[in-house]
Amino acid sequence: MSEHHTPEEIRKGLTHPVIDGDGHWVEYAPVFAEKIRKVTGDLGANGFLQSQQRGPDSLSMTPEQRAERDVAMEGFWGRQSTNTRDRATAMMPKMLYDRLDELGIDFGIVYPTAGLGIPRIADDETRRAVIRGFNIVTADYFAKLSDRLTPAAADPLGWDDLDATDAVYVTAGDPGALAHARSAACMVVTGRILRELLATDVVPDVLVGSARDPSESVRTDLLPWRPRMIVRTEGVRGGTFETADGIAHRWEPAPVTPGGDSYGAGDSFAAGLTFALGQGRSPADAVAFAARCGAACASARGPYAGQLTAADL
Repeated sequence: MSEHHTPEEIRKGLTHPVIDGDGHWVEYAPVFAEKIRKVTGDLGANGFLQSQQRGPDSLSMTPEQRAERDVAMEGFWGRQSTNTRDRATAMMPKMLYDRLDELGIDFGIVYPTAGLGIPRIADDETRRAVIRGFNIVTADYFAKLSDRLTPAAADPLGWDDLDATDAVYVTAGDPGALAHARSAACMVVTGRILRELLATDVVPDVLVGSARDPSESVRTDLLPWRPRMIVRTEGVRGGTFETADGIAHRWEPAPVTPGGDSYGAGDSFAAGLTFALGQGRSPADAVAFAARCGAACASARGPYAGQLTAADL
């Protein structure tokens, strides 16, 4: 059996730097909120604290209550509770900085945890206050650590840019985000958020659902409106689409190279469809291109390795 080596020992044997490109720190909400309060006042601090209630609210429910209300089980396993030193390291940027050599890391890009959901705060004024306060406080925590750590901001999207966008693919968002996305020339929406979409007055141009996955199914009899195009994927069997003016079409799947997996293939298909429709292609041409994008993703391991490049387009 080979000898176990620590991350620090492994790093010493490498000839290249080790960059942690997707680390997360765990903000301590009570302290973080009070720091936000000093920046934005009560609106930002209270809005931040309210945004953090989703986890406790979900975890306080029984499995039956979550099923009844269609609420997902929140992740609790990321909060280390046995090794308190590691837990403290995740919560205190300076302690993480001091342990980087021990962890075998030369440079780290640190993403938020509590901050991941704040761009989805529904009220515009509250969301802006929370994000502004969150970013200022985060920058202050990492200000003297920038030679080895850099934080990612909870940055709101440039919503006004969507007015000049040819097409946008929406996979998640609150009512405000959906309304902004509608300003794009072509709005493509995944069937995964059909319930959220139906709670708004937003009517998309294209709905992309699955003929095999009930969680992404699109039933036209339940829609109060008719999009220009409804697409139903069938994985390796291709899929179908129908348009509001009565055109129905089945497309054949694109060839898939063996050895890959399907992770990300569905969203790659939908993103390719959005790109092609934004270019002004016909529905049939657009789904054919989208099928190529999905097949390229499925021909490699993971969602990124097999993506088409600009040269392929």
